[in-house]
Amino acid sequence: MKKSVVISIFTILSGCAQFPTGNGLFFITGDLANHANERCLISVLNNSNIFARAIFPRYVSGVFQERYRISGAVPGYRIIVICNNLEIHQRIVTYPGTLGYGGTVALGLLP
Repeated sequence: MKKSVVISIFTILSGCAQFPTGNGLFFITGDLANHANERCLISVLNNSNIFARAIFPRYVSGVFQERYRISGAVPGYRIIVICNNLEIHQRIVTYPGTLGYGGTVALGLLP
């Protein structure tokens, strides 16, 4: 009992309790043919927290498919694609609502 209380306290103090472990999974696909000579950044953010940090921002180019492990405790996520320091696309998705476990967000050909 004491050991589990001590571990719980250290977990909370270390900040790990703020970031629930990923128990969800989804994919993001898209085509950046209109940005052929650019490396674009794709970010997934917690939509219910405007101060949220991006979850594993990644650089993508051409036709891409990225896999994200997320928390099922968060009801919505915002996907943002940035090229040349300009936001070219944004979409809000819900988990598991519109995604389902292992679902795909198909962004298609991005402007």
